[in-house]
Amino acid sequence: MNQHSVTAYNEQTDSGQFATYLKPGGFPFYVGGQAYSAYEHPYDWKSLLNTNAVALNSQYGKPYLFQLTRDIRLALKFTF
Repeated sequence: MNQHSVTAYNEQTDSGQFATYLKPGGFPFYVGGQAYSAYEHPYDWKSLLNTNAVALNSQYGKPYLFQLTRDIRLALKFTF
């Protein structure tokens, strides 16, 4: 019942301090049709991270939000 299940995982692959973006096919996002085509087709994002010298986030894929505890307050009063 009080298991604190994970509700979200860290999904930022690069460091928050040195944020970078990937360029599939070598095209920056503002090129247009060529970039759109490269971005919409499958590409190996792990190899792009390694070749672009991206500062990786060590917290990537680790849980960072959990369920809150379930509390209940009960009161009992006796009068004589």
